[in-house]
Amino acid sequence: MKRIAIFITILVLISLSCISGNGIAIPTSTIDQKYFDDYYLDAEYLAELGIKNKYEILLPELKQLITKPENIEEMIDSEKGIYIILYKDREYVIQSPEYNDTGFESWGRATFALFDIINDQLNETDHRFYAINGGNDLAGIFLTMEELEKIKQTITNKRDWPFLPINDPPWYGQSH
Repeated sequence: MKRIAIFITILVLISLSCISGNGIAIPTSTIDQKYFDDYYLDAEYLAELGIKNKYEILLPELKQLITKPENIEEMIDSEKGIYIILYKDREYVIQSPEYNDTGFESWGRATFALFDIINDQLNETDHRFYAINGGNDLAGIFLTMEELEKIKQTITNKRDWPFLPINDPPWYGQSH
């Protein structure tokens, strides 16, 4: 019985001294709570016609950083298996019969599209929208370069660092 009480006490102390964000425990004295004001995105959801929905969820914070966020449009043809995002003069093909996706490539393309659209609009600010994790655990967080550097100094495993997605399979910019 005494072992159980000690174990519970240790768990409580650990939980009180750490902030947990997407499975990463960081001492509160090192990183401010705002670093974990992230948005759960889920790359699979994005690839399955969810980009516009998640973009609209992000708009309130984006509006705090820029004057007028751009609109995005979706082109969907379920019968042909087409999902395309239109932004300004860009076309992001997420799913198409032309792609012979054998893995999670549409997840990567969807992740890249959403982050590229948001970060294009943040060009004149000191913030960027960074990805955390990937796949079903994909999240996004708005950070300045200074905030990103503080996180990198605290988290030793590069795979846990926030990153800017790129359109380059199979990792799409994530450290591995």
